[in-house]
Amino acid sequence: MAMEEKPLHIYEDLKGKVAFVTGAAGRIGLATSLALARSGVTVGMVDIKEEPLVEACQKVEAIGGRAIPLTADVTDAARMTACAQTLVETFESIDIVFANAGNNCKWRYIEDFEPGEWENTIRLNLMGAYHTISPAIPIMKEHGGGSVAVTSSINGTTYFGNKGASAYCAAKAGLVAMVKSLAVELAEHRIRVNSVCPGSIQSQQNWNRYMDDVREGKRERRKPHNPIPLTADSQPGTPEDVASLVCFLASNASKHMTGATITLDGAQSIS
Repeated sequence: MAMEEKPLHIYEDLKGKVAFVTGAAGRIGLATSLALARSGVTVGMVDIKEEPLVEACQKVEAIGGRAIPLTADVTDAARMTACAQTLVETFESIDIVFANAGNNCKWRYIEDFEPGEWENTIRLNLMGAYHTISPAIPIMKEHGGGSVAVTSSINGTTYFGNKGASAYCAAKAGLVAMVKSLAVELAEHRIRVNSVCPGSIQSQQNWNRYMDDVREGKRERRKPHNPIPLTADSQPGTPEDVASLVCFLASNASKHMTGATITLDGAQSIS
């Protein structure tokens, strides 16, 4: 499904809500921002790169949505708090959080990590989610609830066959544990927290990072994708697949779902 097409479902109950989305200029973040906007959600779009972020906001506005660009590095706690405050000052609420920013950083055999590389992976993928969620929770409590979705990965739950991914796997597994703990902690405030765990998604980011390491002689070459039984020729999932799931989790259709770890991989991790 092309990014410009409508999502599988429009959630009428989301109309008028406000979302805080990180990694919003990337494919999953943009697809989710577009899908939320089509359901009437105003989107605070966060990304570290200003120009692509502005372009992403323009794409949301082009379909009749409302969005505000919030340039930030999710590893910067003070800046993320400021972004959340700006969103609330502008649109008076935060009802939905999609903590999506992150990437593979450096994949290394354990003995080959350079100083700081392991920590950087944890800081971006795990601490970045904490910095995203933390400033939004007081607003959600004040407004009587909300939904938080966090992008983890099958690399943090069911698939550990990629050599050199120990730091990334640790970060993504940490997200799943954090989500389960927060689901219990925040349930009395009617704030639901769930993990989205994609397998291969149609993006060049992971492959480009891997190929850089191969060219530098830091990793052995392997096939870019594991078999995906659900799709022809093991075609990866799309950003829109993730976006549809996040919209479902934000809506009343999932009102009794919290603390869930949802795999979205076409049976890739269990084949």
